[in-house]
Amino acid sequence: MKFDLTVYSFETHQPRLLWTASAGKAAARGREEDSLIIKLWPSDVVSLSDDVLNQTLSKLAAAFFKTSGSVTNAMRSLADGLNKTFLSGNSQLQDKDSWQTTSLLMGVVHHEALFLGINGKAEALLVRKNGREHLFDAELDPRGLGLSSVVHPRFFQTAVTDGDFVLLAQEIPADLLTSGRLNADTASLAEFVPLIAETEVIRLTYGEGLNLKARLESKAPLEIQEIKESESQQIEPEAAEAQELEWPEEVLETPEVEIENGLLAEDLFRNVPLVSPSAVPETKPEMLPEEPAVTPEEPEIIPEAPALEIKNAEEAPSAPIFDGEQFKTDALQSVAKGASILKSVEEKIEAIFQKSREKKQEEGKPVAELSAQCKWLIAVLVPLLLVGLTTFIYLSQGQGNEYSYFLAQAEASANNAVLMQTDELKREAWNQTIEWLDKAAAYQKSDEVNALYLRARLALDELDGAKRLIYKPAFAVGLFPDMSVSNIISLNRDLYLLDKTSGEVRHLTLQSQGYSLDEAFRCGPGSINGVQVGKLVDMVAIPINNPAKAPILAIDSAGTLLYCAVGSNPTAAILMPPDGGWQELKSIAFDAGNLFVLDSAANAIWIYRGFSSNFDQVPVSYFDAMPVKLQEAVDLAVSKDELFLLHADGHSSHCLASQISGLVTCEDPYPYQDAVGGGAGVDLASLKFNQMAYSPPPDPSIYFLEPETAELYQFSLRLNLNQVLRPGLSDGSLPTARATSFAVAANRQVFLAFGNAVYYAILP
Repeated sequence: MKFDLTVYSFETHQPRLLWTASAGKAAARGREEDSLIIKLWPSDVVSLSDDVLNQTLSKLAAAFFKTSGSVTNAMRSLADGLNKTFLSGNSQLQDKDSWQTTSLLMGVVHHEALFLGINGKAEALLVRKNGREHLFDAELDPRGLGLSSVVHPRFFQTAVTDGDFVLLAQEIPADLLTSGRLNADTASLAEFVPLIAETEVIRLTYGEGLNLKARLESKAPLEIQEIKESESQQIEPEAAEAQELEWPEEVLETPEVEIENGLLAEDLFRNVPLVSPSAVPETKPEMLPEEPAVTPEEPEIIPEAPALEIKNAEEAPSAPIFDGEQFKTDALQSVAKGASILKSVEEKIEAIFQKSREKKQEEGKPVAELSAQCKWLIAVLVPLLLVGLTTFIYLSQGQGNEYSYFLAQAEASANNAVLMQTDELKREAWNQTIEWLDKAAAYQKSDEVNALYLRARLALDELDGAKRLIYKPAFAVGLFPDMSVSNIISLNRDLYLLDKTSGEVRHLTLQSQGYSLDEAFRCGPGSINGVQVGKLVDMVAIPINNPAKAPILAIDSAGTLLYCAVGSNPTAAILMPPDGGWQELKSIAFDAGNLFVLDSAANAIWIYRGFSSNFDQVPVSYFDAMPVKLQEAVDLAVSKDELFLLHADGHSSHCLASQISGLVTCEDPYPYQDAVGGGAGVDLASLKFNQMAYSPPPDPSIYFLEPETAELYQFSLRLNLNQVLRPGLSDGSLPTARATSFAVAANRQVFLAFGNAVYYAILP
C-alpha cells in the first residue's frame, strides 16, 4: 500500500528544512512502497549551502531506498550519514563552543506502519480520526547531530491509515495535546492554524507515493486549497549516486568526538500503545533438555516455536508506563529514610553514653572516656553502615522497579509481534523484545526473562528459516591454551586442526569421552627430508593414493607442501613457483587431482596438476585475463568447473571455466539470495562472512561462517540460501568470542572453533 504525502502550510508559514521522497523503480526489495520524511532543526544558521544539503539528502535517500531488510537499520544509516556531514563541518572549527548541532526527525511510511527516528529535540503528534498519539522522549539528549561520530536514534513505530495527520515540531504546542476537538478531519485541523506556526503538518492518504504541497488559509480556516502542481520527488538511486557532491572527504572518515554527559538510547516501541500480556493466552515454549556429559552422540535439534492465537487484542489494556521521576523520588525517599534510621541510632548511642557519664559524675565515680580507637571506629563504621543500608534500599526498590518495567515492555512487544501482519514487522517487534529483555536482564536474570528470550529467538528462527544446533566440547577446554584454530578437517573419527599460532597441524581421534590428542603425530615447521618448512597457512584433505599415502596436504607461505599421515613422518615437497615468485599465499583448494593456490597479493590463482607426482609441474594461471580483483580475497572453493571466492568484506565471486573453449567468465559480486525468509528474509547484506567451505554431493552446498554470531549459512551452488544454522539456546556454553573456523564433515558433523576451543554438533 502506497501513501501520498501532502505537506501543509499557511500564508505566513513555509516549511523549512523539511524534505520528503518516495521510492523509485530501482528501490530494493521491501522499499518499493516506502515514503521518506526528513526534518532538520539546526541550532544556528545552516552552515551548508542549499545545494550541498539537497545533494547530501538526495544521496542518503537514494542509499535508504537501495537498502533492503530492516527499516530501522536503513534509518540508522541515513542518520549516520547526516551526522558525518554536520560533524565534518564542526571539526573544522577550533572552538567547540561554536559547534552547531542539528535535531533530526526521520519518518518512514512502510506499508501501513509509520516508523519514526529522533535525534535531539524533536517530537511528533499523530492525529487520527479517533484520537491522537504523542511520540517523544523527554530524556533524549537535546543536542542532536554533529557532536559525536556515533549516533543512536530513538525509534518509534505505530499504525497509520488513510487520512491521518503527522505533526512535526521541536515541541508540540500544549493546546494541540489537550484540545478535545483535534482529529483527522481537515476542517477541524484548520481551526488550529494559529497554533502550528512552528509545526510541520503532513497528511497521509492512499495514493501513488506522491509528494504534494497544500496551503491552509488562516483567514478562512475551514478551507484547504490544494496546490495544483505535483512536487513529487521520485528518487532513482542510480541517478542520485551519479551526482558529484561538493562536500569534504571527511564526511566519510571523521575524528572521534565524544559527547559529555549525553544520554543516547534506542527504543522501537517506547511511548507507543502496546498490547498487554493479558491479551495473549499463556503458552509455555518447549524447553531444551540439559546437556549431558561430552559424548559423540547426536545432539538434539531445538523444536520450533509454538503458534500463538490472539483473541480480543483490541480490548487489551496498554503496558504499564515507567514513571522515571516518581522512581527517582521513591528511591531518594528510601535513601533518606535509611539515613534517618542510622542517624537516629547514632544519636541514641551518644545519648546512652552521655547519661552514663552524668550518672557517674553524680555518684562521684571516675568517668571513663572512649579511647581514640573507639571514636575512630564509630566515625568509620556508622557512615559505612549508612552507605550499605541506603545502597541496599536503592537496589531492592529501585532496581526491582526498573526490572519490572523493562520486562513488562518486553512482554508487550512480544504480544505486538504476534499481531503484526508482515514478516518484516514481526521481525522488528521480536528484535525489540530482545532489546527490552537485555535491559531487564541487566538488573535481574530470571526464569521469566529466559523463557521470553527463548520464545523471541525461536520466533525469529522461524522467520529466518533457521535451525538450532546444540554444540558440545570436542575436548577439554584449556587443553591447548596457546592454540588458535584457523582450519578444521574431519575425516571419519580423525580430527585435524591447523594452529595459526604455531603453524602446525594437530591430530585428534574420537574416543568414548570425546576427542583425544595424538601426541605422536607430526605436521609442522622444521627441516623435513632436507626441505625447510615454514609455518603452515592452509591445509586440504586429499585422496591417500598420493606418493606419501597421506590424507592431509598443507602449505606454508613460501609454497612448500607438507604431506601428513598418522603413524608416519611427514613428507615435504617444493612447488615450482610461478614467474615472479610468490607474494602472499592465502588459501588452497583441491579438486579432481588439481591443486588451486590463491596468491591474493599477486592477484593470481595458480593451478598445479600432477597429483601422483607431488605437483612438480609448471603451474598455469586460472585466468587468461583478470575479471576479478583478488587483492582482498581470503578464501576459495572449487567444484569441477566452478570456482568460488570469498572477499574480506564478506561478498563472494563466482567463476565458470568452459569445458569447450577453456575461457573463464566471472560474476563479481555473486549475490547471496534469500530463498527462505518469506518476503522480508534474512538481511544478508549486513553479514560479514570470513570463511567458506564446499560440501560435495549428495547435497552439494557452499557453507559460510558468520564469526560474530557463530552462525553457519548453507547456500546452494547458485548462492540461494537453504538454511541458517545457529547455536542452541539451552545453556549458553559457547564462548562469546569470535568464531575462528568451522568444518562440515561427510558424516553430518559440524565443527566450530573459537581460538583454542572446538565444539561439535550434528546437522539435522
